[in-house]
Amino acid sequence: SVSLSSSPTWSARALAAHGTWPELTTLEVDCSYMTDPRWTVGRFKALTSLQIFGLFSLADVVVKALADLPVLTTLCLGRDNVLTGTGLRTIGNSLGNLTRLDLSGCTSEMLGVTCEDVNVLGKLTRLTELDVSGLIELTNVGASSLCGLQSLEHLSLEGCVHITDQGVGALADLRSLTSIDLRHCPRMSGKGIQALRTNLTGLKRLRLGSYSAKLPGSTSSSKVIAEGLDI
Repeated sequence: SVSLSSSPTWSARALAAHGTWPELTTLEVDCSYMTDPRWTVGRFKALTSLQIFGLFSLADVVVKALADLPVLTTLCLGRDNVLTGTGLRTIGNSLGNLTRLDLSGCTSEMLGVTCEDVNVLGKLTRLTELDVSGLIELTNVGASSLCGLQSLEHLSLEGCVHITDQGVGALADLRSLTSIDLRHCPRMSGKGIQALRTNLTGLKRLRLGSYSAKLPGSTSSSKVIAEGLDI
């Protein structure tokens, strides 16, 4: 496990000097000062976990290089990353081994992203954790496309402002969910939460607005949700 985020200039030199580094499995890196982060990251074939930020407009080409990492299961794209629809499609079509995907650090106004680009995330059927906070391009259709992620346990849709009760109701099919974040989804009402309450009997944590409720268990979850809503 290596973290090279505190000194980006040194990080670039260090990674360039270490060949293929075949034993490296976890990497956190700031690519702000790297001339070719695509080449740097793509060499570490044993990586299972990657947190990367500072890609700016290079995010798409770096994500494309990640398709060559056969055992990558965790991907977190932090600050200063700008994905386009091409980058999203690459993630959905090429990184099928992912169990954790965090896109919350990407710019909230992705370039040229369409609803169809977002929908491709529904192909990542091994995911147990998905954070798409601030992905304003996610609509009810996109939420419905996530229903195939039957292993999903933790989901954050914070700031996905186009999600309505219809989209939230579709998420009720994700029976493995134990935690869901729906803060700052202004088009949602109690009707959508009712669908979650009825179907997600294993839900332990629900976040709405600035309110967070930890649910003690499936037998009392519906009461806590019903009494704790502030929407």
